[in-house]
Amino acid sequence: MRWLITGASGFLGANAVRVLSSGHDVVGLVRDINTAPWCDQKVAADLLAVDTLERAVHEVEPDVVLHCAGMANHQACAANEELAMRVNAQASGVLAGAAAARGAAFVYVSTDAVFSGARGWYEENEAVSPNTAYGRTKAAGEETVLNAHASAVIARTNFFGWSPSGHASTLEFFVRELGAGNRVPGFVDYTVTSLFVEDVVESIERVVES
Repeated sequence: MRWLITGASGFLGANAVRVLSSGHDVVGLVRDINTAPWCDQKVAADLLAVDTLERAVHEVEPDVVLHCAGMANHQACAANEELAMRVNAQASGVLAGAAAARGAAFVYVSTDAVFSGARGWYEENEAVSPNTAYGRTKAAGEETVLNAHASAVIARTNFFGWSPSGHASTLEFFVRELGAGNRVPGFVDYTVTSLFVEDVVESIERVVES
């Protein structure tokens, strides 16, 4: 299959390119064509420019669009929720609509932050309850995606792993700081079931192929 992977220069997108390239024709969507050297095929588009997103899907003609790109920094989302809503919700809906028009499958990588975390062990059919700007924009993204592409797959996940740069993931931050002998403060009342990033990509691949 031909996969279009948004955010191919980022942590999840880069891992998706690497994992999926072994068995599929993969094209990475990036804002700057000079980034993501690990991606052999690339197309440039900007999440804030609707026409470039639609044009990219039209040019690539993918069988699957895996939407990894987004505004993921919680502090940045809180500082400018309007911008985060444009990136995480509106742009996602545009991409999903373009995929639907082409007849391509669409996977939206969401987050466990669509839930407040007050209880835990949430099920798929529970109402979302975000209590952060990031969570609200991702929950809105789920809605816009499903409105534009009724059969889209929503992956609510939390993941860890290694990035090509060695500086893009939380795991790498802790390994680097602790390896240097630095003390790293952390939460003592926070529990999460994270998945290794390669397992996330492989699970998405299995769902799409089924």
